Amino acid sequence: MKERRKVTFISPEEGYAGLTVEKTGRNDLCRCGSGKKAKKCCGTKTGYRNRE
Repeated sequence: MKERRKVTFISPEEGYAGLTVEKTGRNDLCRCGSGKKAKKCCGTKTGYRNRE
């Protein structure tokens, strides 16, 4: 099951000033737009590790 979190800002006029975050799975494409999987691109900075 994939966990997803999406960053969303809700204005105080709407009644709630909150923040949600979208989590990228290690096999999803990286958000930087390189076309690589997250675990091979920016995911290496966040601690994704290959199982050996």
